[in-house]
Amino acid sequence: MYQHILLALENDTSDQQLLSKAYALAGQHNARLSLLHVIDFIPNEAADPMGMSLASNAPQQLLNSARQQLENRLRQHPAPEGLLVDTHVTLGAPRHEIVTQAKSRSCDLIITGHHSHRGLGHLLGHTDESVLHHAPCDLLAINLSN
Repeated sequence: MYQHILLALENDTSDQQLLSKAYALAGQHNARLSLLHVIDFIPNEAADPMGMSLASNAPQQLLNSARQQLENRLRQHPAPEGLLVDTHVTLGAPRHEIVTQAKSRSCDLIITGHHSHRGLGHLLGHTDESVLHHAPCDLLAINLSN
């Protein structure tokens, strides 16, 4: 049924659980699996009167660090043999980038982790809930609260 699955990873301890489930689902459907990590980063191009702006190479350093972390995770939890897996790391708003990547890669399923939030996090909404409203395909939100 599914041919191309996009798994949104956070580069944290929940990744192993998400990878296990995504590997199994991709294997069941003989689907391609794209792993995506979005660094929540929006550059501030406005003048910086406090002199606190990031160095000009900071975005590239963030990308390089995140790629290395993702590669390390994949070495710890490699894909099953025969499963087609590609990886992508990008900067931006996760809500937007997940939808954009799913559209541009013609994915037919997005998998995200879902954390229960309280207080302000609950009021602002969850990334997976925002993705649901704009996704070009099915969305599977895996409960990571347990």
